Amino acid sequence: MQPSPTAYPTFIRSRDLTTDEVEARLVWHGPSRFKTILSYQYHATDYGMDTRPYLSFANVISPGGQLTAGRENAHVFSVNETVTPMPRLFLSATLSYQNSRMTTAADGSTAVVPYRGDIYTVLANGIYVFSPATDLFAGYSFSEANYGQNNFAGGLPLGIQYQQHSIQAGIVRKFKKNISARLQYRFDYYDEPSSGGAANYRAHSIFGLLTFQFR
Repeated sequence: MQPSPTAYPTFIRSRDLTTDEVEARLVWHGPSRFKTILSYQYHATDYGMDTRPYLSFANVISPGGQLTAGRENAHVFSVNETVTPMPRLFLSATLSYQNSRMTTAADGSTAVVPYRGDIYTVLANGIYVFSPATDLFAGYSFSEANYGQNNFAGGLPLGIQYQQHSIQAGIVRKFKKNISARLQYRFDYYDEPSSGGAANYRAHSIFGLLTFQFR
């Protein structure tokens, strides 16, 4: 049975995406042990679509043709700091903030509201060179998003709110120039109030990796 030419998704003839990006970066080299990077990014994406006419009992529901199906805009601000407090210790931290908004062709319906919110991200990492053959490392990451939508009266509260924490630590050992081993422990915690806690989890993981390089 052939699908109807006006049924989803066969009424879609083609899709195209157009993205514009702008990035600016400022790097400051202070004393030999400090380095700071400030950056800003702007992303804009248009989702275009070409559709067939849609008819229902001789009534024109949609004339078809070119349609702007969606538009997304995002601003990303970040600052990165790298510090070497002592010859064998390397520390780095990144703080990032993103504000984004996506709209779709809802044809004036209040059931689908713009998907907008903020994402906050923190990354911190450290490496200590214990010996020429052994490195110790540790890291922490945090992410929070507040895309919750108070749209129960309108129909579709599809937003998401979450917090995610991750901690890791491990050791890297080089046995020869082409052989190394990595042992790592990681703990993850995820909290998503927008799902009523159904997606929440805690996880402990241990990774072991042996690498061979063939030359």
